[in-house]
Amino acid sequence: MSLESRNTLNRITPLLLSAGIVPLVCGALYVVSPILRSAEAVVVTEADAHVERARRLLSAYRSENERLSELLDGLKHAGVEVSPEGETIERLLEQQRAVFESADEAVRNRGRGPEAQKFREVEERYKSAGGTDDRPLLDNSAFGGGPRIRQAALEGVRFRDGHLRAGESLLADALSEIREAINVSRGETKGSTVHPEAQRVEGLILAAQAERARREGQRQWDRAGTPRDLVVALATEARRLDTETRLIAESEIDARLSDLNEAAAALTAGIAEAKSRVETLDATIAGLRSQIDEWNEKAAASRQTLDRLDQEGADLLDRGGTDSFVNGYAGASGAYREALKAAQELEFGTLTDARIDDSGDLVRGRFVPADGVEAIGVRRGAVDYMDDRAAAALDLQGLEEALADVTARVGELTTLRGEYERRADDARRKRDEVVNAGAAAFEAYAQSANQAETAMADAMTKARQSVTSFKSAKTVAESGRRGAGERVSEATPEQKERSPFNARSEAGWRTGQVANEYGQARLLFGRIEYERSVVAAAAFEIATLAKSELGVAAADPDAFAVRRDESRSAALEAVRDAIGEFERSSRDLNGNWTVAAQAADAHYLMGLLESPTHVRSAIENYQAAVNTRESEPYVRPLVERLAVLRSR
Repeated sequence: MSLESRNTLNRITPLLLSAGIVPLVCGALYVVSPILRSAEAVVVTEADAHVERARRLLSAYRSENERLSELLDGLKHAGVEVSPEGETIERLLEQQRAVFESADEAVRNRGRGPEAQKFREVEERYKSAGGTDDRPLLDNSAFGGGPRIRQAALEGVRFRDGHLRAGESLLADALSEIREAINVSRGETKGSTVHPEAQRVEGLILAAQAERARREGQRQWDRAGTPRDLVVALATEARRLDTETRLIAESEIDARLSDLNEAAAALTAGIAEAKSRVETLDATIAGLRSQIDEWNEKAAASRQTLDRLDQEGADLLDRGGTDSFVNGYAGASGAYREALKAAQELEFGTLTDARIDDSGDLVRGRFVPADGVEAIGVRRGAVDYMDDRAAAALDLQGLEEALADVTARVGELTTLRGEYERRADDARRKRDEVVNAGAAAFEAYAQSANQAETAMADAMTKARQSVTSFKSAKTVAESGRRGAGERVSEATPEQKERSPFNARSEAGWRTGQVANEYGQARLLFGRIEYERSVVAAAAFEIATLAKSELGVAAADPDAFAVRRDESRSAALEAVRDAIGEFERSSRDLNGNWTVAAQAADAHYLMGLLESPTHVRSAIENYQAAVNTRESEPYVRPLVERLAVLRSR
């Protein structure tokens, strides 16, 4: 209250008291006091109420979230896997019937062994995991047997479903309250400019909403798994069927059949030619045999004449008997030699136009061309033609056997080609069915992928709004920090020992806290964009497969490629900003270990986005975060993560 306002009240108070209207004055003061106070104080006071309600709603949401996580963790320890946004519990429990059927045996041995220790840990965990009445969500009796575990799981999932429905309402109400705080105004003074905590809480609420939308995107993306697998399977089947339809072309069976048919035709022609040659040789041999027989008959007749002459001898009583005998014997002998010679030449052949060389040696002399002849001639005999006929017969037999083999192979390939045609026709029919099923599967996949993208886009929007809120809160906090510094410089020595220094310290801490949360919001934004890029990259692969293998016209790989690249670039920018904010806020927060853990998360994400070398920075920051805190409950997950990174 200003000095002028105090003087005015001092002047009018005696008059009011003297009039005896104290109650009225008190009421007037109640109405007038906000006006008399500074506008900033009024805005801050009114905004505080909304901020407090919003903070309580956010705290309730977080409490329920933590309670749900503890519940699901307990079910997991009991052998029942239930995800926060998973499938119908009845189906999951049916799949895990063996867990319940074997639970009794595990419980009977609860006093000893690793199984007993597991159940004891779960029981201990849930002794204080209940609601306001401190009733455990999974009490000891829940582990009395398989049916009890099943009942506990069903109750847990009902709680999960109720929490998921209530969480959205809690955050919506909290956001409504915080918007009221931000919109409080008195003249030129607004909550958005003087109340950094309001915008900070708004950022927290929006970040929680972004996280919910992100989980919804993951749930929708999980749902895309079934149609995605179906698209891959159908594309694989379509590729196999497509190969079946091209069996005739790719096997080159027609070319091989054509070659075999040409070979068969050539063999058939060769066989005809060989048969003709054999027939010609047979005729030639038969002609020679006839001539040989004739000459052999002449030789036989001459031989008989000679034998008769030998028996009869010369008629010595006849004056001319001796001459007649000699002439007759000489004629018969010449005819005999001529017949034998002709038969011999026809049987074995002879040389023509040849003579014995000048040595005159009939045994050792060489045959040379006769005078006036350039070359010795050869007259072939029946024996030569018989050799030719035997060779021709062998050729004919070989050609006929080859033709039989080729004909058999043509038959086999013709049968195989018929099988290929049948399979190709069947494959074409089935491929049409597979393509139609693939188009439907891709449509279902695209629907889930688009729903996931819609949820992730909503998460991105909320994350971007959260970043904006934290940025505004950061601006207001920095302004308050500068103001606190100015008040310290203007304060008297006595004042400097009290509130101005405290105010500056609080303002510095608040600035660091808001800057850190701004970095967390940027990291959340980057993580969402990274997950969007992963989803888009997978969708790109599926769309490419659907388009190339299934011919799905609706598949547009390029659109997913653009989304993948844009999201990756946005993620890189956001995570780099987050790392910078963590480095700056760490100074104001005195190097708190949680900031190192956040920076480690950011560097690990950069390792996925940009280069594995960032993992080294992640390991260093995780080490700084867990140093001397390895046994603390909140640090244990970081210790496990650090161990995994070091082992790679």
